Amino acid sequence: MLHEADTAAGLNIDLIEVIASWGLDRRLGNGALTRIEGFLREASVDALSNPVIDDVVQPLIASLDGPPRTHALAVLARWADEPDPRLRAAAGRVRSA
Repeated sequence: MLHEADTAAGLNIDLIEVIASWGLDRRLGNGALTRIEGFLREASVDALSNPVIDDVVQPLIASLDGPPRTHALAVLARWADEPDPRLRAAAGRVRSA
């Protein structure tokens, strides 16, 4: 699965979503955003990144409060100003949810 080409129908999309969700379930908190940022930078098709944004990043941000939420929102603000289009899209999708 890990050597499969990045395509919308690829099995690696499900694997990446499961791994990211596993991290969320383990309460990695803001550390998960660092890992997800790296993934979003490397994703070559939206079908890889959009499920992670919708099913992992949005619930992660929604689950945080206090200083962790403040930090996560600062990360999203930074993503919104990134030249990387997937990070900008992630910030927009999370903010509009």
